[in-house]
Amino acid sequence: MKQLAMVALLLTTFSFTALAQCATWENLSNKTEVEEAHVLYRDFFKMKNYTQALQYWQKAFTNAPAADGKRDWHYSNGIDMHLDFFQKETDAAKKEEYKKTILDLYKGWAECVASGSIQINNTNMKEYVGYVKGRQAYNMFYILNSPYEDNLAVLKDAVAAAGNSTEYIVFDPYARIIYYQFTNNLMSKEEARDSYLKLNVIAEHNIANNKQLGTYYKQAKETMDAVIAPIERSIFDCNYFKDKLAPRYKADPKNGELIKEIYNTLLQQGCDKEDPLMTELSIRYVAYADSINVILQDSLYRTYPAVHARDLYKQEKYKEAIEKWQEAIEKTTEEEAKGEYSYWIATTKFRKLDSTSDVISYARRGTSASSVAGNSYILIGDVYAKLARGCGDPAWEQRLAILAAIDKYATAKSVDPSVADEANRKIGIYNGSKPERQAGFMRKVSEGQSVNVPCIGENVRVSFVD
Repeated sequence: MKQLAMVALLLTTFSFTALAQCATWENLSNKTEVEEAHVLYRDFFKMKNYTQALQYWQKAFTNAPAADGKRDWHYSNGIDMHLDFFQKETDAAKKEEYKKTILDLYKGWAECVASGSIQINNTNMKEYVGYVKGRQAYNMFYILNSPYEDNLAVLKDAVAAAGNSTEYIVFDPYARIIYYQFTNNLMSKEEARDSYLKLNVIAEHNIANNKQLGTYYKQAKETMDAVIAPIERSIFDCNYFKDKLAPRYKADPKNGELIKEIYNTLLQQGCDKEDPLMTELSIRYVAYADSINVILQDSLYRTYPAVHARDLYKQEKYKEAIEKWQEAIEKTTEEEAKGEYSYWIATTKFRKLDSTSDVISYARRGTSASSVAGNSYILIGDVYAKLARGCGDPAWEQRLAILAAIDKYATAKSVDPSVADEANRKIGIYNGSKPERQAGFMRKVSEGQSVNVPCIGENVRVSFVD
């Protein structure tokens, strides 16, 4: 605490009277004393003993802010020490004093560099002003907690002065301030966009040309891009996204998911569908979607052969459809499903392939499925009606088979009212084809008697036409 009190005392007596002159010690009458103070503070500074260094630094700085005119340590070291004091101080008022001193030092440092009072060997001093401003902005953001508006002004100056030499350390704070200002309606879309683009140009330049620090610029750009990403679509138009995304597409033109992402992004950003790039992407996107659909369809068909069967049926590939329904019957354990698939096999065989082979057997299984029971009974009736033509005596056996068909139609409407109209229509057609009473009399068969019909393997209860 004694050390901080001493620093505070020195701070209150510290004056920036020499700041404007950016004086050096070269023509001072007390040059030796100032140089000695410089050496002493530097020794303590290197050991990070800032409290002891401060009194000597103050003497060196007050007399010669620009040292010998060939180095800027009096500014940079002074800032480093006061940043340390600021971070350790707990008194709010004193922290504000440290903060003011730090900002004053940065201001004087930039002015002395800009005026040419400080000349550092092998250094572009115009760009160096940007370096100073960049360091100031960085510390304003991360340590001094300066207002964003003030911080933003310094960031703009830093980039304007340093150009492609702007340090990568300013990218993250600049991006975060852009995001905050824009999302709080304190920065226009145009300013947000232009500020980001300037930083992006600087980053790309250094990634390509700065062998020593290119990796750091790349990391800084990635961090900046992540910060800007949530507002990217609000501040940029189609052309920006085309320039950004087209290289990714060209580098991997067969990547369907990438094409999908890029196409949809450009579409959302208002890109014209007739644009050459959009047209090319659209063609590849459709081809990719088709290929994916084929893959998905193939997977779906393998998992659900009944779905495949229905599609084959629609394509009039009836034999193939029957095979898939048979496969579906083997794969399922649900009796309802087995009955439904059996009905479809039966109706396809009979109505599409004009075959009666196994139709009755499959149709009878169909009567166990509530969803197709009525249709299954109608189908059986239709098969009986067709088989009746080859059942022997037209006056008797064939008409008994018709009775069996009529019975199935009657059963159909009783189990499924939705097929009643069709069942009644067919009953009406075949009622006139029942056996005649005389034929029954000749065979000693009376009405209501149960008689076997060999050609269909079923018994019927006899009823006469009259």
